[in-house]
Amino acid sequence: MTSRFRAAETQTGFSGWIRKNPNLDSIKKGLVAVDSDLWIHRYKHVAGKEYQFMMLVEVKEFGAAMSEYQSDTLHIINQLLRNRRNTRIEWKAVDDRARLAECHSLMSGKRVRVLCFGAHVLKISGDGTFTQWQHIEWNRKPISVEQLESILRFDTDPDTLCPMDHRPGSRHKETTTIVTEKMDLGFDAERQLTKRS
Repeated sequence: MTSRFRAAETQTGFSGWIRKNPNLDSIKKGLVAVDSDLWIHRYKHVAGKEYQFMMLVEVKEFGAAMSEYQSDTLHIINQLLRNRRNTRIEWKAVDDRARLAECHSLMSGKRVRVLCFGAHVLKISGDGTFTQWQHIEWNRKPISVEQLESILRFDTDPDTLCPMDHRPGSRHKETTTIVTEKMDLGFDAERQLTKRS
């Protein structure tokens, strides 16, 4: 017996073709296909700072959990995407100044500096209809609609849930502690505890 290609639950014509294709057998070929729900990109410069923000958001409606295959893939993607200094150093202070990636922007026609916050999981109790939401979680932490809006604008740090300071010249000295938490979706995630002075 063969197993269907492990693909995301969202059915499109293409993902249906992948699932039914015996040449893309999940077990024999060791393949997993995971779709990307939302890429959030703040492309406008923030208060005179010439860099942009990006993150990937995996949205789980009706409080759904990820499969272990999707969890593992997202965890690997998260590590590949991040360009913030938050290496796995448990309970030690690390420097939180970012190593910004430089990329060419088709819109501006020039190189831009980008800070990528990796992948995050948004779990909502209903579907995408706002009126049905009774419970919202961001990386397993309960949040309000207002907090979600602030995170998606990058006014709130998607990792720490602390306010982001976009004022020019406002680099506070920060001490960040990295802790690893077990996610209910099946993978370990690093959390930053930041103290500003």
